[in-house]
Amino acid sequence: MECRSRFPLRRRALALGLAAAFGLASVDAAAHVPPPGLHLLPDWLGQRARPSGTIIVVENCNDSGPGSLRDAIANASGDTVIDLDSLTCSTITLTTGALTIDPPGTPTMTLQRSAAYYNGAKVPTLEISAGHVSRVIDHEGAGGLYLDGVELRDGTYAGTKGGCVYSNGPLFLDAVVVRFCELDAPGSADALGGGIYAKSALNMNFSTVSGSHARSDSGYTYGGGIFAAYGLGAFYSTIEANVAYGVGYGGGVAARGGVLIEASDVESNGAQYDGGLALFGGSTIAHALEIADSTVALNVGQGNVGGIEADAKLYLYNSTIAFNSGGANRASGVVLNGASVLSMYSTIVARNTANGSPSDISGASTIVGSHNLVIASSTTLPGDTITSDPALGPMADNGGQTRTMALLAGSPAINAGNNILNEVCDQRSGRFSYYDGFIVKYPRVVGANADIGAFETGADDEIFPNGFDGPPLLPQHCFRR
Repeated sequence: MECRSRFPLRRRALALGLAAAFGLASVDAAAHVPPPGLHLLPDWLGQRARPSGTIIVVENCNDSGPGSLRDAIANASGDTVIDLDSLTCSTITLTTGALTIDPPGTPTMTLQRSAAYYNGAKVPTLEISAGHVSRVIDHEGAGGLYLDGVELRDGTYAGTKGGCVYSNGPLFLDAVVVRFCELDAPGSADALGGGIYAKSALNMNFSTVSGSHARSDSGYTYGGGIFAAYGLGAFYSTIEANVAYGVGYGGGVAARGGVLIEASDVESNGAQYDGGLALFGGSTIAHALEIADSTVALNVGQGNVGGIEADAKLYLYNSTIAFNSGGANRASGVVLNGASVLSMYSTIVARNTANGSPSDISGASTIVGSHNLVIASSTTLPGDTITSDPALGPMADNGGQTRTMALLAGSPAINAGNNILNEVCDQRSGRFSYYDGFIVKYPRVVGANADIGAFETGADDEIFPNGFDGPPLLPQHCFRR
């Protein structure tokens, strides 16, 4: 297949204005080390106050009629919380089309179901299935939509945007799973977001997007799992086993604007180009593309770039990018376009292959940072970079909300990293434990120094406030010092 331009979306790019949304001034792009306190946690990325308003209790799991979820949405007025906790059934099956949320004006709506905690992870407790007849949710309103504790599945849409979820306004997910979604665009139309199309900001907490695809007959496809048109924040979240078919970019995620991924994993996604993450940039704020305490692994770019491709300066902190594969003569771990700078600290980029040969980083005009492990790079690496095999274990449940790759005994990455962000915990705990009190500590530093990568060796035993295994009695905070 011929190599087609990666940039058709740029011709239709929006003026995003993220600087105003983040409430932060721009920072000199030459400042490679972030000033203290600059790292972003805007309101729409986690520290937001939940809207209050009218409460409507859903009474049954029928598709429609009195007491149903569809009926509750239709009767919403102003800011509304739809309470799903009274339901004794486990599944709502939609038989008459997607749940259309289009309230008058710009109020917010919350679909609220209490999550459960299973093996240390926060999980949904109610399924909403479209039975591959329609989307699950069509959010046309301009206000925020908050989804808590639900699994949205089996959505199918013949069109250009969103196989399971289309959201016009800001979308907030908490303990939500979106899976088994299909988007099929006709003719030469582009397909955007096999699982989720988010026109405004998308925030994911303790959530998963998996097993979904985007397909077009002869157009481009963007985001087998997610297309984020404005910006993406993903915390304690998993994006796995999604595919952008055809001339596809971002098997897991295709995103414009700012992207902040922390304590998350992006694994086993596929596309022709950019198997894991296609980050188009387009934001005017500093640190607009940042990945910290996260793992990007086992993604496949059939023709080009298995792991991450970014069109703007990219920041990587205490992360692991490994075992991604591609088929072109470009790196399959991290590729930067437009002579962008790669700023990287205490990060593993290794065991990635292009055409079967080691190829971890390419395209960056400059790589700055320290305490990294990289085997093969076409750009000069910082002088202290380790270039030997990191001895990574398989992708596995090593505790916490998301999967990680442990360092095996004798790994050169052990005690060889730094902790420039002053993180207290590794990927398994992240830094936002005040957000949910069930999170327990996996310390970021055990021994003389932090390990390189997302996983800290020796932090395998969870720390509980009462000193015994079991639910923590008090929150264990892992915020940055």
